[in-house]
Amino acid sequence: MRSARGFTLIEVLVVLAIAAALTSLVVLRLGTLQGPDDPKRFLERVAARITHQCEQALFQSRPRGLRFSEQGYDAWAGSSDGWQPLAQQGPTSPSPFPNHWSLLWSWADTRWSWPQSIATPTGTILSPSPPK
Repeated sequence: MRSARGFTLIEVLVVLAIAAALTSLVVLRLGTLQGPDDPKRFLERVAARITHQCEQALFQSRPRGLRFSEQGYDAWAGSSDGWQPLAQQGPTSPSPFPNHWSLLWSWADTRWSWPQSIATPTGTILSPSPPK
């Protein structure tokens, strides 16, 4: 009896099918891969943060807001004592802008001591005037 060397056709086809399946999974994953500085992803996060602030304003019956600065943005809550920054962890933690981004204000050299985007308990989003 002669010993067979090599692979059968079925073995080769199985290996090719597995390789094709793994390759398609990698290609699909890389197709949706976005960098941390992707503008669309960043704006989606800001929109989600605004939505979160709106929901919290409705649930707590207190205004909530976001304050934007040159470094990024943070969450604030309105109370009888005025505007207070929220906890520094979780969904209310400050978020920096991506490394190569900068924020250009139409009112230069203005320092805000309260949020620029305010969600009221009635569901309205306000943008107050800059400080004088």
